[in-house]
Amino acid sequence: MGSEVIAICNPATREVRFLPDVPHEGEDFICSIGFEREENKYKVVLTIETNGKLSRAWVFTLGIDKSWREMIKYGEHDYYIAGHISGICISGIIYRISLAPDYCIVAFDVKSEIFTSITMSIELCRSFIDCDNMLIEVNGKLGMMKYSDYLFGNDIYLWVFEEHEEWKHEILHIPLEREPNEFYFDPFMIRKYGAEEIVFAIHITSRSHDDVLVFYIYDMKNKSWRHFEVQEFPGQIEMNRSRLVQWPLLYHLYHHKQLRSRRGFLTESLMSPNGKEIACQSVALDVLSSLPENVIHDILKFLPLRDVVRTNILSTKWRYKWCRIPQLELHIAPWLVEDLRSSSIQFNKILYHLLTFHAGPISKFIFSLYTNGRGRPELDKLVYFLSRNGVQHLDFTFCGCSQYKMHSSFFTCSQLRYLSLSGCEIQIVPPAFKGFHKLISLKLSEVTISSIVLESLIPNCPLLEQLVCDGVAIDDPEISAPMLRSFEYIEDEGFICLKSAPYLAKLSLTHMKYHVGTGSFLESFSALEHLKLNRFSLKVIDEDDEIPELECLNLEAFSDVTFIHLREVKLIQTIGSEPELQLIKLLLAKSPMLERMLIQPSKTGGHASRTITIPIVLNSFRRASPEVQVVYNL
Repeated sequence: MGSEVIAICNPATREVRFLPDVPHEGEDFICSIGFEREENKYKVVLTIETNGKLSRAWVFTLGIDKSWREMIKYGEHDYYIAGHISGICISGIIYRISLAPDYCIVAFDVKSEIFTSITMSIELCRSFIDCDNMLIEVNGKLGMMKYSDYLFGNDIYLWVFEEHEEWKHEILHIPLEREPNEFYFDPFMIRKYGAEEIVFAIHITSRSHDDVLVFYIYDMKNKSWRHFEVQEFPGQIEMNRSRLVQWPLLYHLYHHKQLRSRRGFLTESLMSPNGKEIACQSVALDVLSSLPENVIHDILKFLPLRDVVRTNILSTKWRYKWCRIPQLELHIAPWLVEDLRSSSIQFNKILYHLLTFHAGPISKFIFSLYTNGRGRPELDKLVYFLSRNGVQHLDFTFCGCSQYKMHSSFFTCSQLRYLSLSGCEIQIVPPAFKGFHKLISLKLSEVTISSIVLESLIPNCPLLEQLVCDGVAIDDPEISAPMLRSFEYIEDEGFICLKSAPYLAKLSLTHMKYHVGTGSFLESFSALEHLKLNRFSLKVIDEDDEIPELECLNLEAFSDVTFIHLREVKLIQTIGSEPELQLIKLLLAKSPMLERMLIQPSKTGGHASRTITIPIVLNSFRRASPEVQVVYNL
C-alpha cells in the first residue's frame, strides 16, 4: 500500500537506499527497477493500480532525481499488470505481464521512458496467472516459463520471444534419476541463477527411499544439466505430494551448500545433454534449524498462504508457525480446475483448516473466489471468524455469475481501517450497527448497494479519508463525509451529490452527471489539489428551472471563489465544447497554485476539427498561476 517505504538494496555492498515517499498514498502500487547500459543509469518505475488497471506512473532516476517524475502517456492499451508475477529487466527493457482483458507483455524502455506492449495469445497468458510461473532471460531474450502441473510430470515449458514478434516454444525434460512410478515429483521453485542458468528445486517423496530435495541446474547455452541433492532434513519430512516453499528458503539452502553439518550432506553431479553423469562431489550443508527466528518470520510473510501452510513438513521448529501469522492472502486461482465442483470441495477444506487451526489476531486478510450462484455458508463463517479476530485490512473479491451477500457479522468488524469489496451485495445495515469508527479507506467495485444503505453507512465512518465507487449503481446518493480527502466515482449513468466534504483534496469523476445548485459547483471543493473529469456532464439546478446542460459559466458568478490548494487538473475525453472551455477558463483563472493541467481530447465522435483549435483558445485564457503547465495531448 501507499504508506509503505520503498528501498533499494545493493546485495554486493549491502547498501540500502530509501526512495522518496510514494506520490499517492493509500493506493496499491507496483515497483520495478531497470538498468540502461548506454547512459549507465538505474531507474525505478512506479505504477499506481486503480481497480487493477494502471492509472498513473512515475519514474525515479537513481543519483539524479530528487523526487518522482510522473509520466503522461502509458501507451494505447489498458494495462492490468500482474503484481504477483515478478518483472524482469533485459537490455534496458523492463517486462511485466498484463492480464485480462488484453493479454500482453508490458515493456517499459528505461532510456526513452515509454510503455509498449508485446502481443501474446490468450492461451499462453492464462498459463501464467498463478505464482508458479515467471518471466526469465534466455540468452539475452525474453522468456516465459511454466512447468507441468500434473503428478509424475517432469516437463518444463519454455517460450522465448524471437525476432519478428514470434514466440518459440521449447520443452525442457528434467533428467530424473528414478522411475516416475517410484516417487512423487513436484517442482516447487523455478528461479534463474547466474547469467545463463535456471535452477529447479524439486521435492521427491518416495515409498521406498528417504525424502530428497534436489536442485537441477540447466545450462541454457550448452543445453546440459547438473544437479545436487539435499538429504536427511532435520526433523521428519512427511510424505507429501505438494510443493514446499518458494525461493527465499531455497535461496538460503542453495547458497549455503559449503557450510558443514553433522546431520546432512549434499551431492552434486554434472551431467551431459544425454543425461550421463560425468562428475560428482560432496559438500556439507547447513540445516534448517540454524535459521534465526526473524528469518523464518520473514519467509512466512512473503509466501502465498498455500506454501506457508506447507512449511509444516520442513522440521518440528517450523510446525504450526503459520497458525499465528497476522497477514493472510487466499485466492481460488491456485486450486481452480475444470471441475468447479471439485475446486469448491477442496477450497471448503482449506477454509475449514484455516478456521480450525489459526490462532491469534488477523490484521490483514485478502481473499478472492469464484461464486457459482449458490449460497456459501462457509463464507459466512469466514466473515464471522474475521470479525472475532480484529481484522483491520479486509479485501474481498468475488467473481462469477452471482454476488456474495455480506453476512451481518461483517458490520461487527469494528477494527477495520481499510476495506475493499468487489462483487458483493450489501442489503441492509443492521440496527445494532455501531459504525466503522477507525475506517479510513473504502473501495467498492461492482457492489450492489442502495443509496439508502450507502447514505447510512458513510456517516458511520467518521474518519473516512478515501472513497472509491466503481460500477456501483445507486440512485442519486448524497455523500456526507467531513474528513474525506479522496473521492473517485465511476458510473455510466446516474447522479452524485457531495453534501459535505470540506477537506476533499482529490476528486475523480468518470461518466458522471453532477447535480449542483446555482453557484455552488466547485465552490464546495475549495480544498481540492487534484481534479480529474472523464466524460463529465454538469447539470445546474436552479430553484425554478433545470438547465439540461451547462450553457454558460460566467466568472462573475464565482468572484468569491478561489481554489488556493488546486495543483493538478485532468480533463479526459473532452470534445472542445463551450461549457468545457468555460470550465477550463475558470480553473485557470481561479487557481493561483495550479502546477499542471492535462487535457486529453476524445478521438471519436467526429470532433477532430474542433479539438485542433483548442490550444489556440487555451493560450488566450488568463492564468492565475505563473508556473502552470498546460498539456494538451492531440
